Amino acid sequence: ETLMGMTTEKGILPKSDVYFMTPSSLARRLFFYTICAGHFYYDDSYYLEREDYHSFLLLDIRRGKAKVWSGGKEMIVSAGEMVLLDCHVPHGYASLGNLETMWLHFDGETAGTYYQMLHDGREACVLLREAKEAGRILRKLYENPLLQEAERSLLLDQILLQFFIFINRQKIKM
Repeated sequence: ETLMGMTTEKGILPKSDVYFMTPSSLARRLFFYTICAGHFYYDDSYYLEREDYHSFLLLDIRRGKAKVWSGGKEMIVSAGEMVLLDCHVPHGYASLGNLETMWLHFDGETAGTYYQMLHDGREACVLLREAKEAGRILRKLYENPLLQEAERSLLLDQILLQFFIFINRQKIKM
């Protein structure tokens, strides 16, 4: 089941939109599954802080800059970058001026394991600096909310593999 909508949160501009999905019991057991996704435009007043949102967040910075924090650490992310954030723990993010993002909250049986493998604990979240391909895949997920759950899971896995490849390349350079 997919529900489309708009948001009225402070700092999110009216042209933004969001959809929510209810995964099947099969998807909850076997796949990565989408909880909600959006394409948001923000002014400089946007600020969100949460204790827990029971998911992981892919946040693709399309335009502008944002501050992201978790675990007592924070980082600034810019256009062309994507972050993977554990929303099971206290976290937040804020616009730094005008900002455009495409984002997706997801979860799944192995999502936590993926995150632990990718996150070294030194930063607030996992950063993908060269996010063009991952952003293209995220856009496909966002623009096609009626994709089959298995296909959505495959695309989410492809995004996570982009993080994995980027991190391994960084380690090789060291």
